[in-house]
Amino acid sequence: MNFTMQDLSKEMLIIAALRQIPFEGWTKAAFKKAEEAEGLTAGTYAAYFPGGLPDFIKALHKWVDGEMQRKIAAQPDFNEQKIREKIFRCVMARIHTVAPHREAMRRLAGHQLLPWNKIAALRDLGCAVDAMWKLAGDRSIDYNFYTKRILLSGVYVSTLHHWFDDTSEAFESTQTFLRARIENVLKFGKFVGGIKEKFGKKAA
Repeated sequence: MNFTMQDLSKEMLIIAALRQIPFEGWTKAAFKKAEEAEGLTAGTYAAYFPGGLPDFIKALHKWVDGEMQRKIAAQPDFNEQKIREKIFRCVMARIHTVAPHREAMRRLAGHQLLPWNKIAALRDLGCAVDAMWKLAGDRSIDYNFYTKRILLSGVYVSTLHHWFDDTSEAFESTQTFLRARIENVLKFGKFVGGIKEKFGKKAA
């Protein structure tokens, strides 16, 4: 697919680059290859992502957030579901968004483990889990706000790593894994909440 400057958008540029990353890795070479493959003017990526790879990765996560919200909005029964089901759907919506680019996302996971990328990686993960909790209707402002996001971070990361090697139909293995992880952390969250409530009463 060749893009014209009239219909060019960050979303199109992100998808075009993701097609090249399995071959070029998370490098500027992927941008150059994408420009060549799509018939774009050299320097297009530099114009749209002046901060280079960090800027591109930030835009990628924002795009995934938006796609997740659109997929959830297309589910009329979403707000009627329990929290565990809402979180399940949010995670799977994100996975289905990037499913055509699994190898690129696998490489991104490795890229973000590099020491100089860890702060940005934690920031992006924090934004992702916050977006999921808010979409699920979370309005907590006490210690639960942080507890929920820490727990979901572990669920999300472990599920992604499971998905990287999932060859089952419709990612059934990933879905089973995710449901089990959600149940585990909900039980743990209730346990921690009960302990804190108990000690809070004692302190009072």
